[in-house]
Amino acid sequence: MPKERRKSGSQRDGSQPNVMYPGRFAYEGLHRALHEKARLGIMTSLVSQEAELAFADLKELCALSDGNLNRHLEVLREAGFVEVDKTGAGRGAKTTCRVTDHGRESFFATCPN
Repeated sequence: MPKERRKSGSQRDGSQPNVMYPGRFAYEGLHRALHEKARLGIMTSLVSQEAELAFADLKELCALSDGNLNRHLEVLREAGFVEVDKTGAGRGAKTTCRVTDHGRESFFATCPN
């Protein structure tokens, strides 16, 4: 006898999932800027450092391309979580990133321990 297939979204007992909870892994306390996996990785890398990180080091730690890292840093910067400093020009330019006090507080309030 073939198994009876459940309707999509139904529970094993036939009831519907609780619609009050938007998703199995949703967390209301997580700031929208930290919701993205890559941005959470960037913040984790930055809060674990006492000082700033060079863009190249952060890129390697997070395994992101230049463009992706730039875009994620821009979102975090707009939220007030990171500061990005660019010094010099051309081949001698250096970009460094650091977490702000607000970013550190928000990160640890969201992700304790």
